[in-house]
Amino acid sequence: MSSSGIKRTIPTREILKATEGFANQIPGGGGVYARVYFAKLGEQWQNQTAAVKRFIQGVHKVKEEFNNELQVVSTLHHENIIGFIGYNDQYNSMMLVYEYAVNRSLYDHLVDPMKRIWLTWGIRLNICIDAAKGLNYLHSGLGKDKRVIHRSVNPTHILLGEYMVAKVSGFRLSLSGPRNKLDDTPVETTVDLGDKYYLDPIYNESRIPTTKSDVYSFGVLLIEMVTGKLAKDTITGFGPPQTLIDWIRSNYDDGLDKIVDYHIKDQIKIDSFHEFKELAYRCISLNSNDRPTMHQVMKRLKEAQNIQIHGPTFTKVTKRSHKHEQLESWLIPLKEIKLATENFNPITKIGEGGFGNVYKAQLSERWENCTVAIKHLDPKSHQGKKEFLTEIKLISSFHHQNIIPFVGYCDEEKEMIIVYEYANNGSLDHHLHDPIKRGLITWSQRLKICLGAANGLEYLHSGQGDFTRVIHRDIKCGNILLDENMHAKICDFGLSKEGPRNQQHTQIYTKASGTNFYLDPLYQESGILRKESDVYSFGVVLFEILSGRPTYKPTKFVDGNPQFLINLVRRYYNDEPEKLIDPAIKNQVDSRCFNMFKDLAYQCISLESEERPTMETIIDILEDAIDFQDENKNDVEKATFGCCCLQ
Repeated sequence: MSSSGIKRTIPTREILKATEGFANQIPGGGGVYARVYFAKLGEQWQNQTAAVKRFIQGVHKVKEEFNNELQVVSTLHHENIIGFIGYNDQYNSMMLVYEYAVNRSLYDHLVDPMKRIWLTWGIRLNICIDAAKGLNYLHSGLGKDKRVIHRSVNPTHILLGEYMVAKVSGFRLSLSGPRNKLDDTPVETTVDLGDKYYLDPIYNESRIPTTKSDVYSFGVLLIEMVTGKLAKDTITGFGPPQTLIDWIRSNYDDGLDKIVDYHIKDQIKIDSFHEFKELAYRCISLNSNDRPTMHQVMKRLKEAQNIQIHGPTFTKVTKRSHKHEQLESWLIPLKEIKLATENFNPITKIGEGGFGNVYKAQLSERWENCTVAIKHLDPKSHQGKKEFLTEIKLISSFHHQNIIPFVGYCDEEKEMIIVYEYANNGSLDHHLHDPIKRGLITWSQRLKICLGAANGLEYLHSGQGDFTRVIHRDIKCGNILLDENMHAKICDFGLSKEGPRNQQHTQIYTKASGTNFYLDPLYQESGILRKESDVYSFGVVLFEILSGRPTYKPTKFVDGNPQFLINLVRRYYNDEPEKLIDPAIKNQVDSRCFNMFKDLAYQCISLESEERPTMETIIDILEDAIDFQDENKNDVEKATFGCCCLQ
């Protein structure tokens, strides 16, 4: 084996001394392929406490797997990946030396009733988030040309360090390679596929491992965490005996609710549980396209944690109460609204639209003196009582950093008022359409705004609760607000529609509504509303952000007649796409980032609905584009394009 780049050889005599001649075996570590021993290294290694993984000679392909694990782990550096110290391959030995996890494995805690009782719901959420961070690092944190597919995610390979910090381990079967090739390479028919109880059925059939195979295995682990049971356990007492995941599939609606670990049942807040449950179910979907990425898993787990900390308390896990019945808790008296706006004084007005006017105001101490935006609906507007009720019913249930927070509403004396948190930097269109403000938004900032808005849309599309997802229906720059840190917040849900989450392709028959120039032509023609309609609108937003030009304003190049933005995109995309770049940022844009961004945006506005990417895919590509941009942010010359731009 070539150990190029690996400098941490630990002599045999040092390992023998550190392990006291392999006297202190750690039970359960290493499986049938290796034994793991407790060790105390010498001064040369800072007297570290370590775990020595000693591969068993003679086992089929063990040398190959030792070499593979060594090559993988020697390049990993992350707080949620078990730390690699060194290795030994002298005298035909095969040993890997890792940091010692003082709290052993997650498996040890799940199988031991006395240990499991100390795993509170809060600790379990932390462990899941830590493990998700580690896996996300493997999938997308190793640069533009490399990723690792773990292939053996299970509780034995989640180790727990000090303060119960989770660290991913067990890289014997892991695959490492280029991002654009790794997911397309089948493994040999003789290769060990991993523990059958955690094995992705799609991978088992195709023999092509992907990052979504790891996501499936992680979903099984999530279900283990909330039930306190192992995947191999048999569930009885609720019909025919079945293994855990088979039983969950047979009892999809409320099965998980019935077998929540009794140690944590009284600790879980209902909304936190449902966020967690929805995520776990998506991870084990038999359609890999429905599974989230590990980055999205990580964010959804943090959301479940946030709800657990700040959300309403329920003493036990029950069916979700319908939030639409709790709207009165959000009521703000008209007297308070008039006091805050000085009776809708024009001086406090900050915007207007077809729905009415928006006012900036500060509520009283009862509402913590919150600075808010007050949307005062005009009774004559196209948004009537129905749209008003739709919006408040939806937004009162949203909890996401890229959705504008809902403060309350007023439905008094025929007044219809919605109160949001105030976004200090206004709407995105005000920045893009003002030449001075536009010049101040860098390309890196624009990318992050795109990513934030995409995260908000993905939250809507991925499902609110167990059965519904939301289609916004009016995505445009005017409905993307920017807070004091220029973070994107989606707003204005008056036209939004709910649809069933448990269908692969949500579609709703409705009269086409939205804003001209952002409206999906397929939706406009057919009246069939799908998630892909929002994707089309988002694609228009991406091109507006790239070009700095409004989609509704005819624009020309030096050699052409004025045309609307999307017409120019379709004309110049193949031959001279660099003309689409805003002159204010042309010297900032990395060429690889640009190619990835414009290809993504063009896919979004495809006239074939099935060619449009999902919001999950959009997020993945934007994150990669940001990585490319960040790599060359100090190399302006590489990012410079020619001077043929919009005018």
